[in-house]
Order: sequence, then structure tokens, then C-alpha cells
Amino acid sequence: MHDGGGPRGQTVAALPTIIRTLRGRGLRLVTVRELLGLRPVFGYRA
Repeated sequence: MHDGGGPRGQTVAALPTIIRTLRGRGLRLVTVRELLGLRPVFGYRA
């Protein structure tokens, strides 16, 4: 997701349903770093 500006209330309100639906389909949410298999740099840990 990205921030395109403007009111975000409906997007924020929809997220729990979106996440629950995706997980129900067997998907797992990960960070971009995890997706790309990147290691932390300079001791940073998410």
C-alpha cells in the first residue's frame, strides 16, 4: 500500500478485513525486505 494523500479513514477501516481475508486464503504478509530475502544493514532490525 502507499500513501496517495487525501482522506484515509476508509482505507484504514478496511485493513482488518483485507488482512483477515488474505490470511484466510493462506497468504502471509511480509515486509519488502523479507520478500526480497535481504539481510539487515548497519544493525537495523525491523
